[in-house]
Amino acid sequence: MGEALITYKLMPSSPDAPLQDIKDSAGSKIESLCTRFAIEEHPVAFGLVALHVKVVMPDKTGDPDAVEAALSGVEHVQSVESISGGLL
Repeated sequence: MGEALITYKLMPSSPDAPLQDIKDSAGSKIESLCTRFAIEEHPVAFGLVALHVKVVMPDKTGDPDAVEAALSGVEHVQSVESISGGLL
């Protein structure tokens, strides 16, 4: 069975949103839904920093919608968008 890599873009609700709290909460919400993940910071504009959450999951049994729903429930996150996906 193969694996899929999906990248989600999380936009904080404001430039002052606590990024470390968002990272910690996002990680705890998705750790049971994927085999591994990484979270990177990407500056957007005017002090706003987006978080890119890269998730690896089984391609047949993984549920990308569940991951997106879990990330949408993170406090201080305004929006979640799947920006890329593919097989490893």
